[in-house]
Amino acid sequence: NASRIVLADTIELVTSHASQALLNNAASVGGDSVEVSVGNVSIVGVVRTFENFGGTSLESTTLGSSFNVSNDIALSSGGAGTNIAGAALVTLLHPLYPQQREGESSIIPTIYVDGTVLSEAENTITNPEDSPYELRIPGGSVAAAAAAASESIDTVCRFWDTATQSFSTRGVTTISSSATSGIVCHSTHLTVFSASSKTKLAVNTIEASDIS
Repeated sequence: NASRIVLADTIELVTSHASQALLNNAASVGGDSVEVSVGNVSIVGVVRTFENFGGTSLESTTLGSSFNVSNDIALSSGGAGTNIAGAALVTLLHPLYPQQREGESSIIPTIYVDGTVLSEAENTITNPEDSPYELRIPGGSVAAAAAAASESIDTVCRFWDTATQSFSTRGVTTISSSATSGIVCHSTHLTVFSASSKTKLAVNTIEASDIS
């Protein structure tokens, strides 16, 4: 697991640099979103001014993921920035961190403020408990299994918690699941997201993966 975490962290770092390069070189302020896809990996990004950032929406047309920002979100640069923000969404149609199984996808939504990754300590999110972010994870085998046996399999949105080195559902709500449209989640924060299934048998519940 340790070596897989190191590899996953490296992939995260590489995709972060790629996202910033996409925003800096291909996306224009107020313009349409830009997407680059290679195989099972997609990066889509858009650049907005602070006053037009609320309601920003990103969608990977090739892999079926999406990232929507609430209209209530407010950004601040402390008066020293350019008041430009970028949103990026990385989608990987394969497992990234431990506890994921074959067929599970990972998405990494990120907000950049004046070229720096959004810090909740330095920026203001209005009503964070109202789930300012909506995410759609590609269906893959997890959603397909849920659709095939909807009464016995539940799909759960989860994120990779770097503090505990495990997946968690804290601050994440599963809204819907479909084999065709994917798994829709609401979240109060941004990090690496995935989805897992838990199978129910009679009155007992058997979870297919560890979810804290």
